[in-house]
Amino acid sequence: MSTKLRRHKNEPAKTARSKRPPLLDDESWRVARKGERLYQTKLKAVLEQKHTGMFAAIEVDSGDYFLGTDLTEAFEQASAKHREKKFFFVRIGYRAAFKLRSPRSL
Repeated sequence: MSTKLRRHKNEPAKTARSKRPPLLDDESWRVARKGERLYQTKLKAVLEQKHTGMFAAIEVDSGDYFLGTDLTEAFEQASAKHREKKFFFVRIGYRAAFKLRSPRSL
């Protein structure tokens, strides 16, 4: 028996990785891409010098960023100025903002 995935003639071929994660809408995907680019090209070098370990909420259309010791603090500052906007969040100096562990790995 073959282990290949079968598909119908009109069904598109499945790729190993799609460009946009399925749980993000187009606007959220735009904010994520633009926020990552903005952080890597303009903010990373400036923020990592003095703010490693802090969280940044970045409003991608204006380029404004807000710092906090935790995610909630950064979000509260950002949403006070930019109501109804989506933000890109990053933990400065880290690859990811949070670690997720399963109970088995503890």
